[in-house]
Amino acid sequence: MIKTMIITSVRPNLMNRFVDSFYERGMDSKGWRIALMTQGYSLQEINELKLRDVGYCINMISSDVRVPPYIAKSTLIENNPSDIYCCLDDDCVLLETVDYETPIEFVMQSNVGIVSCNWVRFNTDKMLSHKKISNDYKKQKIVFTGGGMLFSKKVADVITNKPKINWLFDDVQFSIDSYTAGFVNYRYLGSVIEHNVITKGGIKTLFNEMQMTLNDTKYIDLKSGPDKYNFNNSYYMPRDSALTEYSHNLHKENYNKI
Repeated sequence: MIKTMIITSVRPNLMNRFVDSFYERGMDSKGWRIALMTQGYSLQEINELKLRDVGYCINMISSDVRVPPYIAKSTLIENNPSDIYCCLDDDCVLLETVDYETPIEFVMQSNVGIVSCNWVRFNTDKMLSHKKISNDYKKQKIVFTGGGMLFSKKVADVITNKPKINWLFDDVQFSIDSYTAGFVNYRYLGSVIEHNVITKGGIKTLFNEMQMTLNDTKYIDLKSGPDKYNFNNSYYMPRDSALTEYSHNLHKENYNKI
């Protein structure tokens, strides 16, 4: 089975930190490989990437400019055929509590879409103590990158057949793509990694530098308002309740075709 981690990176120091954790957790020996898009790296930073010294980077695309996450990740998926994918960010660290092997059989079921794993913002005893690790799956229509988004080739085919648009929320759009194609998305509670969201140089920086396209209101109703966790143009990350009736009808119609 081919298993591929999809990562886009603008921060070489964080990417090298991720590579260290990848190796420490023995992910290469479990058959995982990395498909990476570097953005804005200098030639020296590319040459110093630890991935160049080991054999588990199957593909690396380098861009001189920042590429919106939805376009970057869908491009990597398209260029790296795989049985299982896991979308992550460069500010992730694989902890001892990572477990991407257990949910693979579940992910491969015909009607299962994207399975998002659990995470903590920082690897502290306090944050980890709030995570009840269990081999449970919870249905959730809109899922997030969080501790890694697992999906199979059938979902990848749906994503890569969509137009490459610089959507505001890439993981939300992946969820919409999967859900409206008839698949059921889930959260998996049996794996926890560290994901330093909303840190310098990440998605909020990108949104300040680049005009993003709002996720299509035909499928989801985005809300805005004053809050420190808002993103581009003060839009909140949407939840399941934001999906439109049109999205639900598409899901029901396509669910019966799977």
